[in-house]
Amino acid sequence: MISTFRLLASLPRNIKYIGLASSLKHLIWSLLRRKRVLKVAICHRHVFIRTNTHDLDVALSTLVDELDPVSRVLPATYDGLIVDAGSYIGTAAIRLAELFPNAHIVALEPSTENYTIAQKNVSAYRSIILLKAALVPHANGMALLRNRLTGEWGYTIVETPLDRSDASPIEECETITLKGITSRFGGDIGLLKLDIEGGEEALFRESLDQVGQIHAVFVELHDRIARGCTDAFMRFSENRHVYSFGSEKFLSVREVIRQF
Repeated sequence: MISTFRLLASLPRNIKYIGLASSLKHLIWSLLRRKRVLKVAICHRHVFIRTNTHDLDVALSTLVDELDPVSRVLPATYDGLIVDAGSYIGTAAIRLAELFPNAHIVALEPSTENYTIAQKNVSAYRSIILLKAALVPHANGMALLRNRLTGEWGYTIVETPLDRSDASPIEECETITLKGITSRFGGDIGLLKLDIEGGEEALFRESLDQVGQIHAVFVELHDRIARGCTDAFMRFSENRHVYSFGSEKFLSVREVIRQF
């Protein structure tokens, strides 16, 4: 649930990007604490969002400028694999498909509800392959997705989240590894965008051989959910170039193509 203050404070920004009518619809339904699916236009793209969620915030961030740093780590003509782990409603995958039109974007989202919205959003993009799965270090069948009570964007497969040790299971979800992705779709992964709510700690700690082969990793770290996320990421990045974009977002690259 988004606070009334935050909803009102974000209204001018929302009007700028999605127009007055859509912004008012989003505001009214959200103030009423009702979840409704709206189709909005963001910078000439039509996307589906849910009111009374963080969908609009995420869509605006990913489609406007959040992913600009990754445009510098691969050539625009790159035609290999890009993985979007924690795709949420699919808008990051859309932006990646725009930045690298020749690449194959493998987008992973474990939540059924989020996945359903993502399906609507990426359906027009042939280069995006959307899978309902969670990224894990080792193939282990199914995982339990848990609700930390932070909204639809905060579901995690961490068994005991530090910030919500009593997080209740929502559903079982399939899992997939980086090796499983490359085996299934062929080729190497040039870029991994990682926003998996604490699951990154185990990935960096237990899958160094797999993650280390990836040229660029753009990650949001969640030490508040799983202890040691930042430490595991920094150990992984010891011989790489690391760039910080705020308190939680980092980019780790093997070699720089264009300066930041």
